[in-house]
Amino acid sequence: YVNRPIWAALAMLVVAGGVSAQRVTHYDIAAVADSGLKSTVAIDLANYYSGIWLATGKGLQFSLDDGLTWLQYSSANGLVSNNVSAMNPVGNRLWVATNHNEPAGDQLATFSDGPSFTDDGGNLWTQIDFGSSGLNIPYVWGGDRTIFDITGMRDIDTYNNGVTVLMFFTAFAGGFLASRDGGVNWLRIFATPSDSVQFFTVGQPPSLRNRYFSCAADSSHGDSTFVWAGTAGGVFQYVYVQPREKLYS
Repeated sequence: YVNRPIWAALAMLVVAGGVSAQRVTHYDIAAVADSGLKSTVAIDLANYYSGIWLATGKGLQFSLDDGLTWLQYSSANGLVSNNVSAMNPVGNRLWVATNHNEPAGDQLATFSDGPSFTDDGGNLWTQIDFGSSGLNIPYVWGGDRTIFDITGMRDIDTYNNGVTVLMFFTAFAGGFLASRDGGVNWLRIFATPSDSVQFFTVGQPPSLRNRYFSCAADSSHGDSTFVWAGTAGGVFQYVYVQPREKLYS
């Protein structure tokens, strides 16, 4: 992870209700071979499928031979659109977020497509449906909701005797979303109840504290997971512990 300056901290969690995802938009098209580098501007890099992957404005570029050959995924062979704004592999799954441009008044505006993922190196892509036909979580798709960062981790769940896959992404004006089961169910997270009320107030733009840019999961604290989230109104620290360790028990 990139080290980011920390200038405020808060450990408090409020979540909105989550529902099961209905995954749609499947693709099964092979990567374009020997495409060369379409863009030298990479806003994110990852080690995935024994190769180096670049997130660019012209899709995903990746090399499996130390940069001798560059392959590509774009809207022509799997991605929802070409402009990739965030990327992160968690286990065998690679998560990406894409955006596209639409006219808004007399100018073009960037509209989020939400997150997509692949479990097999890009042969099959799945887009998470946050619309009314799927999760029905508002304010994830659309203008000013670019997903700027994705983080996650595999966590040993001693309480349930299993493995928990935690996922988080920041959708700027779409807020901060999290999943405890690898992307099947999602919750929107707020630092305080008043932030939740402000976010859903009709006619009010999101406050600075509800505009999320960055996130990073930290599992180095033993029985707790720390998740850092950067907003336009400060940096928050969310602390997750095993159910049996929580204060109410």
